[in-house]
Amino acid sequence: MSSGSGEVARTHLISQVGPDLEGQEVGLAGWVYRYRDLGSVVFIVLRDATGIIQAVVRSEEVDPSSWEAAKRADVEASVKLAGVVRLDPRAPGGVEVRVTRFKLVGESPDFPIKKDAGVEFRLDKRHLDIRSRRMWAVLRIRAEFMAGLREWFDSNGFIPVEAPTFVSAAV
Repeated sequence: MSSGSGEVARTHLISQVGPDLEGQEVGLAGWVYRYRDLGSVVFIVLRDATGIIQAVVRSEEVDPSSWEAAKRADVEASVKLAGVVRLDPRAPGGVEVRVTRFKLVGESPDFPIKKDAGVEFRLDKRHLDIRSRRMWAVLRIRAEFMAGLREWFDSNGFIPVEAPTFVSAAV
């Protein structure tokens, strides 16, 4: 189910939005990482594969369908938004997006992982747990390490061998 104003095209990844784009309009797509509704203002920390950014939706700066969509968004909802980049030292990365159009692409049920969740529960919900900043950072470090290791093997004449998986019942 989607709602909000018209089509919003992604023009940038979050990691591409910085102080150099102040005053310019950007289109972003991602998942709601944090959500705060203060009545006539909604603060959303948006996440994509490259990072996070704060988006501010003000009722007087968006059309009614965008406002309604922003009010219905919740953690892990899939959204698209367009807005103007503004400097704000309080925002993650020092910039925020003042939203002019907001589209709720996919709603999300209540996010089941709370701060006090145990290891077993987190492993059971692994597909959601890897969306946390800590796990995301661990995966990025691991990917960089594996890329460097692969590069070293390639430059030293090694070739990859992909052996079949051995299962004890099959051996």
